[in-house]
Amino acid sequence: MYACFDRGGESEWSEIPWRDSLVTGDGRVAGDVSASDDFYSVIQYGDVLEAVHREMGDQGVEPYGTVSLSGSAHRMEAPVYMSGDQARVEIGEGDRLNMGVKVSAGHSGHMGVHYNLGAERLVCRNGMTRFVSDLHLDQSHGERFQPGLAYEAVRGVLGSTDRVEERLERARKRELLNLDEARLLLHDIGVDRVAENSEADIMNALFEEVESRESPSLYEVYQAGTRVVDHYADSGSPGHFQETVRDNVARLLDVDGELPDSDELGRSVVENRLNYFVEEGEDAEPYFSAERETLRDLAERRGLA
Repeated sequence: MYACFDRGGESEWSEIPWRDSLVTGDGRVAGDVSASDDFYSVIQYGDVLEAVHREMGDQGVEPYGTVSLSGSAHRMEAPVYMSGDQARVEIGEGDRLNMGVKVSAGHSGHMGVHYNLGAERLVCRNGMTRFVSDLHLDQSHGERFQPGLAYEAVRGVLGSTDRVEERLERARKRELLNLDEARLLLHDIGVDRVAENSEADIMNALFEEVESRESPSLYEVYQAGTRVVDHYADSGSPGHFQETVRDNVARLLDVDGELPDSDELGRSVVENRLNYFVEEGEDAEPYFSAERETLRDLAERRGLA
């Protein structure tokens, strides 16, 4: 294969190898990528994590967290949290969060390095992420590793604690109709697809997180969704699939950079499910055994009956 390169202002065609396999130290094939450094820069997972840890140390906070790899090592996920007063957020009375950076990287052919806002809720060890969508940075494999982005990600999170606290406090005041609507919403965004026992696990998570069954807040329902992913997920569900569901749950707190309207969310999911049952008729598959009865009640209360 040939490619055109700019050599000191002049174009020059050169033959380049097409693809190379990335192989880990223990012999696993982690990816199939361009063999040319001009097209693909191999970014070591350890370099990324070292840069994040270095900046956290320089900022006076103590990093902690976990690292997980896919079976072939083509993908890495690492929620790195920060212990220290400047990284602490408190929602309500005694609901404390340690802020952090959710790091993900990979060699799947398109995935580079991503830094997202993260937090660990200390009361239950729920891992929170992406709930303020514009607090993220990305780097592609088309350029060499830029540790400055890791430093910027850490500083950005530490500089956003007031903003995070304000967002989550508002989410505590936006309420759905009742526990049934919250249950329907969690099924609709796919939480049931990672749960080991979807009906029981979603209800158990809601009972754990929701204070009033007649007025569950978006914040509480978000925590119930993350509880299912973190504590009740089927051991056989792939890690990347769980991350997709975690992204869906984050939309309870952030849609296009804004906190969603709870009434619009609730009304939309009820209306969509009503339409589904009408269109599918006898072939419709309910999310849970009592969904039809639940929908009738919710539709009446939402003025959709």
